[in-house]
This record gives sequence, C-alpha cells and structure tokens, in this order.
Amino acid sequence: MQMFPAVALLVVGSEVTKGYVQDAHVSFFAEALQAEGMELGEARILPDHEEEVKKAILDLHQDFFIIMTGGLGPTEDDKTVDIISDLLSVEPTLHPPAERRIRAVFRKKDKNFLKRALRQGRIPSGVEVIENKIGLAPGFFAPSLALVALPGFPLEVKPMWETVRDILQKHVLQKPKPIILPIWGIGESDLFSQLEIPEEVEVGVHALPYGCRLFVQSNHSDVLRSFTEQIQEKFSACIMENPEQSIFEILKSKKETLAFAESCTGGLAGKIFTDMPGSSEVFLGSLVCYHNSVKKNVLNVKESTLIKYGAVSQQTALEMAEGARKNTGATYAISWTGIAGPTGGSLEKPVGTLFCAVAKSGETRVAKFLFPLGRKRFRLVAVYAGYLGLLSMLKGHSCSRSAVSRFVAIGEKNHEV
Repeated sequence: MQMFPAVALLVVGSEVTKGYVQDAHVSFFAEALQAEGMELGEARILPDHEEEVKKAILDLHQDFFIIMTGGLGPTEDDKTVDIISDLLSVEPTLHPPAERRIRAVFRKKDKNFLKRALRQGRIPSGVEVIENKIGLAPGFFAPSLALVALPGFPLEVKPMWETVRDILQKHVLQKPKPIILPIWGIGESDLFSQLEIPEEVEVGVHALPYGCRLFVQSNHSDVLRSFTEQIQEKFSACIMENPEQSIFEILKSKKETLAFAESCTGGLAGKIFTDMPGSSEVFLGSLVCYHNSVKKNVLNVKESTLIKYGAVSQQTALEMAEGARKNTGATYAISWTGIAGPTGGSLEKPVGTLFCAVAKSGETRVAKFLFPLGRKRFRLVAVYAGYLGLLSMLKGHSCSRSAVSRFVAIGEKNHEV
C-alpha cells in the first residue's frame, strides 16, 4: 500500500472562484490534519469545469492523497461523480440509502424535480461510501485514486471528518502528533517574542479570535516535553480551549449568573455565549444599548457622565456594567463600548478604541484597548477581551503576560483609574 507524504485539497465550486462564497475548507483541513500529525501539502480552488478538475486530479494523485470538496449537488454543473466515474472507468449509480432519504424529503415534489434531486444521491460504482449525516449527498473514497470526495458545505463536511481521518491514517505518513496549546489574550508577535524555541522543535500557529493556537512538534520527546512545560508554566492563566465555556462551567458550579451590556459589539457577545447548549443555566441576557438615550434609560448611565466623558470612556463602561448587573439581578456583568469604525474616531479616541468593564457586587474592573482591525474583526476581538476580563475576576488572577492583565479594579464610587 502506497503511503503518501501529504494531502492535497481540491475545493471545487465556481461560486468560490467567483467570490460569491468564501472558502472555509482550507483552514479547516489544514488545522485538522496538523492535529493528527499530517501535512496539507497543496490546496487548489477550482471552478466547476470538468476538464480542469480532471487535470488537477491527474496532476496530484501520484504525489498526494487527495481530498475533494464540492461538485456533489443536484445541478448539471455538479460533476464530481461523473469525473471520478470516468477516471475509474465505471458508471455512476444511485446509493440506495441516499436515494431513500432524498425520496422521503422530496416526496411531494413532481417527477422532474425528483429526478434532478436524485443526482446528489449518485456515487461511482465500487467506491466506499462516507455517510453524510446532515445533507443528502454521500461522500466516498476511491482507493485506486487515493481520493476522498466530500460535499461542498462545511457544516456537512465537519461531521464526516472522523471517517476521513481514519482513511487518511492508513494512507498518509504521520509525524508525532503536535501538542496543541490555545493561548488567549496575546497576539502572535507578542507571544513569539516571549518564546525561546529550541532548534529541535517545530512550532505552528493558528489565530484565535484573540490569541494564538500553537501546534508544537518534535521528534525529540524530552525536548518537546521540556519546552511545552515552559509554555504551560509561563502562560498557565491564558491557556484554555474556550473562554466562554470556561466562564459557563465556573458560573454553573457556583450557581451564579451573568448579563451583558453591549454597545459597539451590537449583540455579538450574547450571540456567541448562547451558541453554547445549556447557556441559559447561567446567562440572563444581553442589553444592546447602542444609542446614548438607551444607555441612560435602560442601564442608568448618568447624563453627566456621557456629557463629561463621552459614550466611549472608562466611566461609561463602568456605569454600563454596573447598570446591567443591578437591573438584571446577575451576579456578574460585562460591558463594551468603543469605536468599531471606519468612521467616528478622533486623535484622543481613534478608531479601534475599546473600553470594557466587568462588574460584581462591590467591585468593577475596567480596561482600555486599541484594536484597529476593521469593524467585523474589532467586534469579535472585543467580545473575547471582555470574556477574558471576567475570567480573571472569576479565577482571582490573570496571565501577567496577557493584555487582559490591564483590567484595573475600581470601587463603585470611584470611577477614575
């Protein structure tokens, strides 16, 4: 059995090459492969052109194990099954479980519609089927081509990864699995300036919403263990898989609750937190108070504070957090107020300025950040800065090397840092 040194990814879809849809497969597979000690050697994004896709497969299949995504749908431009069938010199055939599922879903549709829909239930004869638990089009593995074909929708692909991984492990060479260290609250440049990486160690990095996920590998187990222990000791308070999950687990164990007061984040903090199943056990709600009048009427931010210091200020952030906690009855509250951009900045408060506060009874902490990252990225980073600020309060300490350490405790009657 041939063992391949790496994997090649073919993302097929004119909707991607034309910019209608943003590709998510390259980052997903690169990270998933890295976590298993395998390498993504090449990635190509191709339009739905039969000859171009076929040429790419023939170019790559001698040197790489190939993963394809896309081209398994019901329309005439979905050609993956036909291309692979042609390369294998076989005919496409309907996969019976997929056929039954499609007929059940579209049982009330007319015959012409059903005929088109059944196209996505086809597979090349003789391949190994990879079950699609979410969508209608099955994936498949063609051993003689060392090729796996998967649907184009990332939500369908991710549950299929476990099966794909098991196939890859039999056909792709693997390095020792990396040790994965998610380090939150520290940017890549800052983090790497604090690391002394031994020559025998390879370090990869993947961006977190606010931080870095490190992939640490080495063939020298003693060196790897020593280096990893140094990182864990130095950044212990910053290392966690998921800040919102950590918050949830701590609050649940203490039977405590949480509320948000959001201005510049526009509800994103509440959305991310409630993406977790069971979050209602600790989360009371998020008050999106964008306009100053709502800050005053809903959060009890004083008009004098808004006039003297402005909506984007440490004083307003403090009063927002205190107001959210008191008005909802939550044990803890986080507030965000800032300038996401691209307009609205000034010399004193440029675009990217963020004030974030965390509050509990008797104590409120506030921090100022500058994240000139564009409106969308600013909001995401801001949310996690707030989460990490609350975690430092909940745990009683923070990573001194993290930007989150800048949260300063303020008594409720003293709003000056």
